[in-house]
Amino acid sequence: MSSYELTLVFREDAKDAESQAKALVTGKIKTTKVWGVRDLAYPIAKEKRGNYLHLEIELEPGQVAALDKSLRQNDAILRHLLISQA
Repeated sequence: MSSYELTLVFREDAKDAESQAKALVTGKIKTTKVWGVRDLAYPIAKEKRGNYLHLEIELEPGQVAALDKSLRQNDAILRHLLISQA
């Protein structure tokens, strides 16, 4: 298993962003940090504020592409960033 950092920006009005993120991640979640609602540097999909969440996770190599696809398809997520901790 490889370690990754995942940062998610949900819509400001998203209900319980933390539980939504945990439902999407199929690997092991090591830590979760809720950064809260913050202003965006520029509007994304007409949203000016976003609810930030940072996770440290462990994934198998085959799970990375599936996670990336599911994050792109979720309408509540404005942006995501998945970085390997190699």
